[in-house]
Amino acid sequence: NQQILEVSSDIQPAVYYFYDRVKRQLARMFETRPGVGPQNLAPMQRISYQARDGLTITGYLTLPRGVEPKNLPVIVNVHGGPWSRDLIQWDPEVQVLANRGFAVLQLNFRGSSGFGSKLLEAGYREWGQKIQDDITDGVKWLIANGTADPDRIGIMGGSYGGYATLVGLSKTPELYRAGAAYASVTD
Repeated sequence: NQQILEVSSDIQPAVYYFYDRVKRQLARMFETRPGVGPQNLAPMQRISYQARDGLTITGYLTLPRGVEPKNLPVIVNVHGGPWSRDLIQWDPEVQVLANRGFAVLQLNFRGSSGFGSKLLEAGYREWGQKIQDDITDGVKWLIANGTADPDRIGIMGGSYGGYATLVGLSKTPELYRAGAAYASVTD
């Protein structure tokens, strides 16, 4: 009958509450980052584009606050898995990058979970191939719509995202100026 609740959003670090269901009372316990106000954070926007084979890919774009969304430096932040996904949620890594002037692109490429079996299964046996093309197509979409500066794009990720970072740097080196791979699925 008693619960601890976590409340957060893309622009709100976690706040914890104690809830007593019997008494129907909610009491604020603490904030994880009390010095970080939502007014200083960059909201995530939903995006979608067509991959080269016509599959619709969705994702999120976080733009730095107070800057025109044109010709920006971009970091492509590739999620792990690949049987995982990005969500609109509090992400300190994304917020640090946006605070430093980068647009952050997060893609739910084929093989991502939570979008039905068709998208998930479309990623089977496509590591470094169609999954990577989805990432490349997302970057090219961002360049074509004028948001990204084609000379200032980086790619990063951990686990599968680290693998995709290394593949992106080797398969499409003309697209990226930098990459950071951590806990990569590599040999």
